[in-house]
Amino acid sequence: MGKHGVVVAFVVAPAVSLLACGGSATAPGATSGLCPTISGYGSMCANLDGVPWAASSTATPTNPLSCLRAPFTGGGPPALTCVGYDVQGHALYFVLTGPALGSHPLGPGIGEAGSLGAFNDLATFYDTEPSGGSGTVTITTLTDTQVAGTFSFIVMYVRSVLTNPVPAPAMHAITAGTFNITAVYPAFRQGLGLGIARGRLRLVRG
Repeated sequence: MGKHGVVVAFVVAPAVSLLACGGSATAPGATSGLCPTISGYGSMCANLDGVPWAASSTATPTNPLSCLRAPFTGGGPPALTCVGYDVQGHALYFVLTGPALGSHPLGPGIGEAGSLGAFNDLATFYDTEPSGGSGTVTITTLTDTQVAGTFSFIVMYVRSVLTNPVPAPAMHAITAGTFNITAVYPAFRQGLGLGIARGRLRLVRG
């Protein structure tokens, strides 16, 4: 599949949701240097433009952090999509179309086609696909019940969902990312609000 051939839609509604854009992304426990664990889901932490970020159930109590191991198309190879929401409902996610233990480079023209790292601040989408984007996801644990590893991205501006877009940063640096996710699902589920559509991969919420 091409890098612009998939859309991951979280619930049927206008596009909205991924990570923090410019505003504060400080999360509970971030100042302690520990990555907080969400009971039943696991943990995901990173630095967003140097500010600690962590997945939280505050704004998204249902499935605040999860991974899906499912093909994008019927009969296709299983992909891995992992997403976490912070205290503001902003989200950080990555997609690997060829998930396996080890390192997966991200960026335009490199790595597995369709794989990317991304961020959404409820209004503006960023990912590793445009020129200047780059990143790596390293998987250290990959089972039916746990996905763990590390990540870092440089994500570039893609688009705004606002009718009258406001000025937005051209890029975000997501560094020192770690994840240990225990909410792992084998297929797209209505409860996660996940579906497939044509176009650039994006994450949306209702």
